[in-house]
Amino acid sequence: MKTDNLDNIPVQGNYEVLRGLIQTDGTMQVATTNQLISIMPTGKLIEVLGTLHGIPADISRIGTLPNGQVVLATTDKLFTGTDNLLSWSKTDATDTTWSATAPLPPALKTAIGSHYRGTGLPLERILLDLHSGRILGRIGLWLGDAVAILFILVALSGIWMWSKTQRRKP
Repeated sequence: MKTDNLDNIPVQGNYEVLRGLIQTDGTMQVATTNQLISIMPTGKLIEVLGTLHGIPADISRIGTLPNGQVVLATTDKLFTGTDNLLSWSKTDATDTTWSATAPLPPALKTAIGSHYRGTGLPLERILLDLHSGRILGRIGLWLGDAVAILFILVALSGIWMWSKTQRRKP
């Protein structure tokens, strides 16, 4: 199975540091630091398994055995997945074929960056950030609060001055 058809198909979700991708039984298994993500060849998400599902923590790489079993490596141990990757056991498998890294083609890198950042910053977002003070970061939030307090003080002092003049009138 080739993964070329995934090049411009975004996979939904928010994932940690990627550790590798392997192909098994018509699906792809993507390893992150603490998750195993099953994806269809079309890019459709099947399942995300984490440490609560028995996935070992601190995954450093992913591979397969000659019989097709998935192997996850942590900093000091190897684990093989059984029962549709729902249970994991320690192993000493030395004949593991590990997922290898490859440089990202420039066109794909641009497409990923565009998908991640979007096509631009809309005017509405700029105006919302300006009015909320977020445009200047944390200082902008404090500055906005200070200006709001000053407006309240000016309004209260205006009411006080007006009431003073109203008391003087016969």
